[in-house]
Amino acid sequence: VHSSVYCVLVQFADRYADNELVIHPLSSIHTVSLGTPAMVSFCATGSSTLVHEHLCPPRSLYTMTRKSQDLFEHRIDPESTAPGTRYSLTFRTVNHLNRGSTPYSALIPLL
Repeated sequence: VHSSVYCVLVQFADRYADNELVIHPLSSIHTVSLGTPAMVSFCATGSSTLVHEHLCPPRSLYTMTRKSQDLFEHRIDPESTAPGTRYSLTFRTVNHLNRGSTPYSALIPLL
C-alpha cells in the first residue's frame, strides 16, 4: 500500500479531530507549534466537557495517535492564546487508497 507523509497548515476555529479517512490508521500525528504560546483543550468526541489541557510553547512538538482522534476533539481557545501570530504545522501519513475526506489540494506532500 502506497503511503506518503503530508503537512497541513492548521488554523483552529472550532473543535477539531484529525480523523479523516485518508489518514493511515497506524499514523501518528505530529504537530509543531510556532509563534505565540497557546493552550490546546481536549474534549471527549461529541462532548463539550474538558478532559485535558496542554500548553504549547513556541517551537514545541506534540504527538497524538490516529486512534486518539476517535476519542477526543481538540481546539486552541482564542482566549488562551497570547497576542501575536501562531502557526500549527501538522504532519501525518496518508494512505492513497482512502481519498475520502481531506482535500488533497490542502495537503503538502513531503515524501
